[in-house]
Amino acid sequence: MSVVCLGAAGVGACLVMSEVLYPQTDELWECPAWYQAVIYVSLAVAVGGIVGCAFTKNRRNTSKTECNIELALFWGGFVLDAVCAIIRTESRVLDIFIGIGGAISSVGFFCWIGSSTGQIKKLRDVYVDIYRDLITYGQLYDDKFPKSKPAPLLDVIEVEKYFNTPLPAELVDFLLEFNGDGDLLFSANEIIDTTQSVRKTFKAFGGADKFCCFGGDGAGNYFCYKILDDGRIADGGIYLWDHETNEATLVAATLPELIKKYYNGETKP
Repeated sequence: MSVVCLGAAGVGACLVMSEVLYPQTDELWECPAWYQAVIYVSLAVAVGGIVGCAFTKNRRNTSKTECNIELALFWGGFVLDAVCAIIRTESRVLDIFIGIGGAISSVGFFCWIGSSTGQIKKLRDVYVDIYRDLITYGQLYDDKFPKSKPAPLLDVIEVEKYFNTPLPAELVDFLLEFNGDGDLLFSANEIIDTTQSVRKTFKAFGGADKFCCFGGDGAGNYFCYKILDDGRIADGGIYLWDHETNEATLVAATLPELIKKYYNGETKP
């Protein structure tokens, strides 16, 4: 969305400049080459950002409130242009306001498209539903419902940079719903910190570098994905790594299964 906003702002700035610097020019091709280049590049950046929104992993970075604000900006700029056009005189001030209205509309329009694309890509709240079911069936108290916000996409990317490989999709989806649950599962930053600590502490025993630690049982044991020989993190299979024996035991096939088992007391070593 930052890329979309940057491109849209560039288009808007050009619309304002057109009324200030080239009020007598009706065709884009009559403007200087640098001006044409700026507006074309800005359009390309805005459209490229929108395309990026359709493929980004941050499906939860856009709210309906943001969409409504951007839509309001579009209509606000449109109304400003319409009013100035109706009362149009030879005043340069009205020309400048028309440019400002166009700038506001452009930013609102492009950002709204980008945000709407993000909303379409937004996943169903899988993990929210899981925690609500745990509360419904008495396996989790209401005050234990995760309250943390979604992890910023940059934090998730930092975790992937640390491991030099993509995280399993189910863990990414969890982080984009909850940046840790305050009990079982770690936040994005805690995943890095905990894995670094485990590797440093147990380096002499070997094998610690073969795990991605993303959760703990509160007793010094960690829930992990195995890291394969080629450096990739295995998608299937979650292990409980025992800090006393330096051994890992398979406890769940998927992250949703682990959450349900943990709060049902089925993952004790």
